[in-house]
Amino acid sequence: TVDLHGFPPDNICSWFPAFRHDVYVLDSNGQAVGGFSSCSSNGDGNYTISGGNVGGQGTPPNGTYSLKVEEREQPPYPYVTITNSFTWTANNPPSIQALSDISISEGGAYSTNSSFTDADSTFWTAAVDYGDGSGAQPLTLSGTDLSLSHVYEDNGTYTATVNVTDNQGSICTGTATVTVNNVVPSVGTVALSPSPAHINTSTSASVLFSDAGVLDTHTAIWNWGDGNTSSGVVSESDGSGS
Repeated sequence: TVDLHGFPPDNICSWFPAFRHDVYVLDSNGQAVGGFSSCSSNGDGNYTISGGNVGGQGTPPNGTYSLKVEEREQPPYPYVTITNSFTWTANNPPSIQALSDISISEGGAYSTNSSFTDADSTFWTAAVDYGDGSGAQPLTLSGTDLSLSHVYEDNGTYTATVNVTDNQGSICTGTATVTVNNVVPSVGTVALSPSPAHINTSTSASVLFSDAGVLDTHTAIWNWGDGNTSSGVVSESDGSGS
C-alpha cells in the first residue's frame, strides 16, 4: 500500500479497476517498481493505492517517482496509451536524534531528552521499551520532543528502544545501551545479645542491611573474630532486611 499526497483533485481512482487499466509506479529511470489494482480517496487530492501486480515487487522505497496509467482495449488487452502521469514523493519516516549510551548504578534512573524531525507528516505517536522486561510503554510527545525516564532495578546491560510512528505509518527507531552496575549492600551496626558478650556464653548477633538493587537476594556469613565463622539467616524484602 502506498499513500499519495498532494495530487490535483482529479479522481485518479476513476482509473481503476485494473481489468481496464494498469497503474504503475516508475522510478527515475522509468522502470516499474510497483503495480497496483485498487484505490481509495476522500476527494481532497490524497489517495491510497494497493494490491501489487508487478512481479510481487510491492511498495517502492522512499523517493520521487512517476505514476503511470496504461489503458487496455478489448481482449487480448494490448497496452495502447498512457492516460496520465504525475510526480510524487513517497512518505519519508521521521528521523530521531541519536540516543546516548549511559552507565548508571542499579536503583538509579536513566533520564534523557531527545527529538525527531519529519517534514512531511503532521502527527506522531511514540513508544519506548527499556529492555528490562517492563514492556513497551507509550511516550507523551511535546511537538517533536520526547523525554525518557526509567528506574532500572537490577544490574545488567539493557537496550532502550524508542519507536516514533508518523500519521502515514512510517516508523523510525532509536536505541541506547544502558549499563547498570551492581551496588554493594550497605550494612548497619551489629547488635549483640548479651552485650557485652560473656566468655563461654552463647552470643547472638543481628544487623540491618539495605541494597539499591531491589531485586537482589543475599546470603550472610558471620565472622566472630576468634577464627570461627557461621552462616547467618537472612530475612529480606525488596533487597533490604536483616
